[in-house]
Amino acid sequence: MSALEPILETLNGNGGQGFHLLTEAVSSPTFESQITQLQEQFPNMVWHQYEPLGRSNAYNGAVQAFGQPVVPVYNFTAAEVVLSLDDNFLFSGPGWIANARAFASRRRIWEGELNRLYVVEGSPTTTGTMADHHLWVRPSAIEGIARAIAERLGLSVPQSDGLTLTEQQEAFVTTLVEDLQANLGASIVLAGEDQPPAVHVLAHAMNEQLGNLGTTVTYVESPLISPTDQMASLRTLTDAMEAGTVNTLLMVGANPVFTAPVDLDFGGKLANVQNVIHMGLYNDETGQLATWHLPEAHFLETWSDVRAFNGVVSIIQPLIAPLFNARNVHELFAVLLGQPRSAFNIVRDQWGVPSGDEEFSLFWQATLNDGVVADTAFEPVDVTASLDNLPDRSRC
Repeated sequence: MSALEPILETLNGNGGQGFHLLTEAVSSPTFESQITQLQEQFPNMVWHQYEPLGRSNAYNGAVQAFGQPVVPVYNFTAAEVVLSLDDNFLFSGPGWIANARAFASRRRIWEGELNRLYVVEGSPTTTGTMADHHLWVRPSAIEGIARAIAERLGLSVPQSDGLTLTEQQEAFVTTLVEDLQANLGASIVLAGEDQPPAVHVLAHAMNEQLGNLGTTVTYVESPLISPTDQMASLRTLTDAMEAGTVNTLLMVGANPVFTAPVDLDFGGKLANVQNVIHMGLYNDETGQLATWHLPEAHFLETWSDVRAFNGVVSIIQPLIAPLFNARNVHELFAVLLGQPRSAFNIVRDQWGVPSGDEEFSLFWQATLNDGVVADTAFEPVDVTASLDNLPDRSRC
């Protein structure tokens, strides 16, 4: 860490001019607090986010539908009909374990009528194997199917003229629409992350049209800190690197030299940056090109916190003693802020002032025992879906 002192002296002198930070998507409240402090200490710092399997399609779909990056929370126990548009919700995605358990609770024959699952997908998934009605199509054709369903449900979908369905697709859509309309307020429409933003916009609009909001579907603010279009964020960084305006680049947990799209030539443009600092579990492709590689502590051997898809915060507690003399991102940021401390103290201080206060001590012990911070779930957000910003029909 002492090698960073000359860099910090320069950054403190110019307000972080030329200082860029690249991280993956993060939902840690402690991280959020430290980022805010960094932006105050270095007002010229630019923060970028990128991960190769990010949720930019869902993000852009929510922004285009609602004007803000809200996320849906589903109540499968109240859903009679579920439509998956290429969403493997029983095996992946935010809250998939809770979703799978809730969905399975409605598949018990001895408890009465089962729910019905309709799946449109282009490749085999766990969710597809559970479908009562299954439609195989090319992945690029799913948007057209979604537009056709939305039209049949009474939505005015721009640029949907000329859509044609095969006989098999027509039969599937007809049966589905009849089932959805017979169960208003008791259905769920989901869109998969691999589908373009247009499919997400249509799914949001269909849920509203079917009366699902407030019953089977609620929306909450994103658990991510400053959610953004990650590909656009990465392009902004590479453009700045190419222009020579990045003097110090700090990368935490990311390996963009390997994971960034090849046309961005991230590794080549990295040569334009004077100070490249990489913190990661491995001295990977990015670490090998960095000026300094800082070994990152594994999350199982250090302290942190994390926010779940519905807002509930959990405290990450170490399960093993540290194997190596590594640090985590909270400790690195503390050094940048001139307040070096242990990860335990940083996380604990985030949730209160542990000055021997008995009330805080009881809260902290209960939190560590329960595994979650009480009363941190997000409240529902009132939203109204719009198709005005529905992207052009480019993949039907």
